[in-house]
Amino acid sequence: MRVKVAVTILIPIWLCIAEPIRNPGAARPHTARIESSSLQRCLLSEKPIPDHRSCCRQVRNVRDVAKAGSVAERDLSRSLRVSLQKEASGLSQQKPKPKNEHYACPMHPEVTSAKRGKCPKCGMALRLVTEPVAVETTPLSNSAPPATLDGPSISLSKIPDIPVYDQDGRRLNFYSDLIKGKIVAINFIFTTCTTICPPLTATFRRVQQDLTQERLPVQLVSISVDPVTDTPERLREFAAKFKAAPGWTFVTGNKSEIDSLLRALGAAVADKNDHTPMILVGNDATGYWTRTYGLSSPTALVKVIADATRQK
Repeated sequence: MRVKVAVTILIPIWLCIAEPIRNPGAARPHTARIESSSLQRCLLSEKPIPDHRSCCRQVRNVRDVAKAGSVAERDLSRSLRVSLQKEASGLSQQKPKPKNEHYACPMHPEVTSAKRGKCPKCGMALRLVTEPVAVETTPLSNSAPPATLDGPSISLSKIPDIPVYDQDGRRLNFYSDLIKGKIVAINFIFTTCTTICPPLTATFRRVQQDLTQERLPVQLVSISVDPVTDTPERLREFAAKFKAAPGWTFVTGNKSEIDSLLRALGAAVADKNDHTPMILVGNDATGYWTRTYGLSSPTALVKVIADATRQK
């Protein structure tokens, strides 16, 4: 009985192995993992095996299915890879949309140019702007910039009356105490500035001396664009460094309120280092306001302020 079972098992195995020898073109089923498992299932089946060829056919069928699946998977992978390569190539060939860029004077927004240069009115370097151009481009020239614009250039009908603090720590209302009914000159500084603020402040000091000699009652105001750092104590030290006399007020305060004041005066900047050397000159009694370049000569600035005093 044992011999019969052994023969029943071994003969199909031997014939499956010998099949490729008699048929060289056929693949060897026992060499593949999936074929071995199928052969094991075939040999361990409780049903009698009528013919060893049925076992070989079963193994080959399984092998063909596996091979077809592998080919399909490989083709899909290749197709996806080609598709992704085409998509990446298309994205790389897409050119970015050109921006409508131009250069404009931070102090005179109406002065614009398609190229770098300097403002013909104030001499400041033009800055890159990406917003659409709202005004025509003004040709640049190398001529010396005038000290002021022609006639009134701005309207400051609603100057915020926010609470501020001067260099002595006194609480003031900006419009009521420093602007209302007065002739004023306003510049913008911060105490840690090492570029334009020192010459701006030194020029303001010369202007104050010349105004005193000409007996022109003018209120000078320096507003800090860095109120978080510039406490009244720091402003007092800064004012003393430049020998500021009475009639010259340095202003700081709550950051949000100072920011609203700077926006109202047209001097707001995202970075304190980008603030402009602009001076606002106004005659509040007559509603006359103009802007001028803060690094002009003291004589030119005094002339602009004197013109404001004569406005009716």
